[in-house]
Amino acid sequence: MHISNQKNGSRQINFITKSEYIELEETSEVKHEYENGTVLAMTDGSLNHGFLGGNIYKRLVKIACIINSCQPAGTASTQK
Repeated sequence: MHISNQKNGSRQINFITKSEYIELEETSEVKHEYENGTVLAMTDGSLNHGFLGGNIYKRLVKIACIINSCQPAGTASTQK
């Protein structure tokens, strides 16, 4: 969706196609989300967001290794 400000102070909303969205993303410095012709700017991830994602990943790996009796890559193997 492209929002343009009109001279009378109102806003006009223009819906775009998926191909227009892809073209926009290739040249944009800001990432956007596309849904049914509307485009919304996404915020940058914060440091806390990065920590949260890392903690979720670590827990999922731990659970998967418990269920499957595996070890993540980069750890010393105790199996002989």
